[in-house]
Amino acid sequence: MYTRLWWKEWRQFWPIWLFILCAALLIQAFTLGLGSENAGKGIFVFLAAMWVSLYAVAVGAGAIAGEQEIGGMKLLDALPASRRVVWSAKVGFGIASSAALLILLLALAWLGTDPSGMPVGMLQSAVILALIAPTIAFAAGLFFSSCTPSAITAAVLGIVTTLVALPVNSVTVLVYDVPWGIGIIWTAMEVVVLVLGSWLIFTHGNSLRPATSRFYLQSPIVYVPRGDGPVSVPRLAPRSALAAAIIPGPILAAGPAQPLAIRVFPRSIIAELRALAWQALREMRGLGAVILILAIATSLFAAMAGGAVDAPWLFIVSGISLLAAGTSVFGIESQARSQRFLSQHAARPGAVWAAKIGVWLVVLAVIAFFEVLPASLTYHVMGSTPAEVMTLIAVGLILFTLAILCGMAIRRMITAAVVAMVFTLVLGVVAGLASATNLSSPFSLFAIPPLLLLTTWAWAGDWLYERPGAGRWVRLGLLMIGSLFLISLTYCGSRAWGIRDLGALSEPAAWSSTSETVTEEQNAAEIYRRIAHFGRFADNQGVLLSQAQREVEELANRAVERPFCVFVNRGKLTRANERSIPRVAQIISLAFEERFRQHMQEGKLDRALETIVLRQKIARHLGSLSVMQSAQESGLLIESALYSAIAWTKDPAQTEEQLRAAESILVTPPSLPLIRDVIHGESRMLEQTLALSNDELVDYCLSNVGYDPRGTRLRDAFRVELSTTPWEVERARRLNRVWARRELRRAELPASIRLGHVDNSSWNIDLAPELTPLTSQVYFNTSKLLNDYDRIQAQQALLDQIIAIRHWQFRHDGAFPVGLDQLVPEVVKTLPMDPGTGGTFRFSRLPGDAGAMLTSPRWPSQSVSVEPLEWRVEPSSPGGGVLAVRIPPLRSKPVQPASHPSAKPASKPEALKPPSKPGDAKP
Repeated sequence: MYTRLWWKEWRQFWPIWLFILCAALLIQAFTLGLGSENAGKGIFVFLAAMWVSLYAVAVGAGAIAGEQEIGGMKLLDALPASRRVVWSAKVGFGIASSAALLILLLALAWLGTDPSGMPVGMLQSAVILALIAPTIAFAAGLFFSSCTPSAITAAVLGIVTTLVALPVNSVTVLVYDVPWGIGIIWTAMEVVVLVLGSWLIFTHGNSLRPATSRFYLQSPIVYVPRGDGPVSVPRLAPRSALAAAIIPGPILAAGPAQPLAIRVFPRSIIAELRALAWQALREMRGLGAVILILAIATSLFAAMAGGAVDAPWLFIVSGISLLAAGTSVFGIESQARSQRFLSQHAARPGAVWAAKIGVWLVVLAVIAFFEVLPASLTYHVMGSTPAEVMTLIAVGLILFTLAILCGMAIRRMITAAVVAMVFTLVLGVVAGLASATNLSSPFSLFAIPPLLLLTTWAWAGDWLYERPGAGRWVRLGLLMIGSLFLISLTYCGSRAWGIRDLGALSEPAAWSSTSETVTEEQNAAEIYRRIAHFGRFADNQGVLLSQAQREVEELANRAVERPFCVFVNRGKLTRANERSIPRVAQIISLAFEERFRQHMQEGKLDRALETIVLRQKIARHLGSLSVMQSAQESGLLIESALYSAIAWTKDPAQTEEQLRAAESILVTPPSLPLIRDVIHGESRMLEQTLALSNDELVDYCLSNVGYDPRGTRLRDAFRVELSTTPWEVERARRLNRVWARRELRRAELPASIRLGHVDNSSWNIDLAPELTPLTSQVYFNTSKLLNDYDRIQAQQALLDQIIAIRHWQFRHDGAFPVGLDQLVPEVVKTLPMDPGTGGTFRFSRLPGDAGAMLTSPRWPSQSVSVEPLEWRVEPSSPGGGVLAVRIPPLRSKPVQPASHPSAKPASKPEALKPPSKPGDAKP
């Protein structure tokens, strides 16, 4: 007898057992293939506990309640076996099959787990959980299976009981320092109580066990042929008030043999929907009450928890409710095969579908009201961003609609629920990965539930009429394939064309002025590449070794003698070969700054000036390509030259003749590459990068993430492959064009707004939903470049102001002016403007022979800490700090006194006026 009963149970539950085993195996293989960092740290043991618990609660809930749903209890009672034998056989099969599944999954988990990489005690906790969780799940499912005639209701209550029991036991052990042994004994007592309760109810509690409630519905739909001719209708007695209200009165009054000429009216769709809605309400009253109780209990729990609740708890409870509701929409009819009753009474598939879906949606909306309204007033969701909340809502809707489809296609509701849950878990993981890598948005997931509902509507006729043969299953497969095709097409289209195409930017003007046919003797690129190799000879303080410094100086002098510097052909410039542009600005600055200090200490101002001029020439070379990297290299050298120029100008040994001779060099240095040209050049370079072949683009992205083909980091390869698909490439191209125009608008802002603000944080937050593994490699941000340009313009204005002050001193016997206004119009027509404030610099004379101080009052960050500039905190400054330059007094008296009537400005005043915007002056 036990063998027969076990065989019967195996025939019912082997699809669930095998499906869970295959799902666990595929997910583990997929996770290991992606090279997840947590793959070898015991996560598979926890997943094994989850899979086995899912099967255990299913087999426990379906053990008794499943028999009552399909009428199998009559067969079991007719067998020559007592209820005790039937119960023990079912319990024995549930324990044996769950144990076999647990052993297989733990063996698979052990093959994919590295115990050496797990924290101390984690493996022990995982194994204990894998033993305890399935036991509690099976006992709870078995107990509620004896109490309710609905297997899905028993499964819901069993899952909730398991989710409550496990945290309570864990809190008891961890918070109250109860030994693990006592906790396990307490858990065993709970299991014994649940199993004993199930045994008592099933074997001795016939009066306690609720009777199987059958649904009787007298259909108000009367089928009569269409037409207006006389019809012989037998005398009918109204069997219900509903039938009496719908059946015409003349039909009820006619005799059995008296023909009656009546006008036949078409069927009322309202009456049909009303009857079907009433049927759906009667079917779901028990499960609906359970879901409502869960919703109210969740709100009360949140209120008792101090006004806050974790999002995963809400999602689990809501997901269980949606799973049970979705499976029951058509699953009750499918399991009892009662849709034949509807088809025999000429019920239309569309009306049946609309009535059942509509009733469940209304009921769930009412339940959500009782859950969400108190929740919104009493607690908030912790640890979740709006995007994560939207993703959870979308996954919940997918779970509900997928459960509806599984309930239609799979006869046993418990099997349909397990299949729907597993598929939703897999889809949720995939959606989470896609959302985390910005390959999809949470809103794109909302397109899946309508398509699943459309599939159920299209298949409603096959479900209702139960057409024989494989035709209905072929049609269901075609509908699913069509839905997947529409989902894929919608996704690809939204990714490729979801952003407006603004058109590509034109090439920068500097590109047209650079000759493509540059001979090797004219090109200085190879010399700069040789200079880049000397970067390894710098010590920890950033000082080059003496031999390396001489080599760098010699090579730099040779490089400036050549008229061109073309590192890469501009027509073939991409992100991949941009790395061939060497970073030499820092090395050259180190070499010539050290040489400049030596000349200044020796009093050789003319030789020191040569190092400034040489850096300016090299900056012109490096900035000729007009892309971000070359512009930053050029800016670094110009800023280095400006530091030296300020120190050279304010040197106490400075003479008027030297200043006049160098004024044209200091006041009009080589301008930086135009910001607009840099943005145009960077955008064009990205256009050419995205035009590479797929293999070249994949290789470039993999090289950026540090992918090792000999390793196991297939996760990076998978992410890169998905982000370099044609639709993602088109999206990156359009985003590049949008970002380039945005940067152009940012470059037009006044320097007083941009100075000192590196707007990387707000930029990244604003564009976070659009940064994919591809776009994060190719997008560009000019915030730092604009900040550097504005700082250079401020330093150039400081230099111009110091030159004007020195000219005043040469004309006034070395004395400093009382204020900067005294320089106008004797020395300059207008004072140099401070880009940080849009006004003039602040000037103050220091006491005694300390000289004077020139400050820029708006520098919110310590972006300059190099001599001769000084940054210090000043709370009175609107930016929180000031950039200051101390101007020492002259050592020697000027030859010509400043009061001489023939004194004239030392140079043209217009030459001291700085450009109004960075990069306005062309090279």
